[in-house]
Amino acid sequence: ATEAADLPVVSMSTAYTAMDEPTTSKISGMPMQVAEQQFLSYGAQVSMPLYTGGKIESAQKISAIGAGISEDDYSVAVEKLKLDVARAYINILRLQRLQSVAKSHVRSLESHYQDIQSLAANQMAAKTDLLGVQVSLADAKQNLLQVNTQLSLAKSVYNQRLSRPLDQVVAIEELD
Repeated sequence: ATEAADLPVVSMSTAYTAMDEPTTSKISGMPMQVAEQQFLSYGAQVSMPLYTGGKIESAQKISAIGAGISEDDYSVAVEKLKLDVARAYINILRLQRLQSVAKSHVRSLESHYQDIQSLAANQMAAKTDLLGVQVSLADAKQNLLQVNTQLSLAKSVYNQRLSRPLDQVVAIEELD
């Protein structure tokens, strides 16, 4: 739009008027017709800026700068999206490792619980030891549940960043 600001502008207009009867007016007491019953008018106009005090050139420079800024904004948005996808990817990997550790911890405590339960049945372990292991096992299961929930959310975020359905299956493996 600013490139055309220093070019001539041509405009044209037309009008057609039809009346029931000719327009008359009294001049010195005598009726006189001042307009026909039908008439047509048309016109053409050409305008061109001769001197604008640098206004057009400044507007063109500002427009060019604005276009450059838009390209930079787009580049920044693309790089931010790449970074967000990478962060989501890394978060999934981190949570998968935490999930593996939490599962291992639950299995270990379940095995320990069975051992303590056998010892308690033979009165070789105190009931407080059995209760302590039960509490630790419940905490470990709760921790595993929290990690599973966080992993599910992380996968949804990853899918969102990639504009995919949030519940699409995500199978991520570590890159070497």
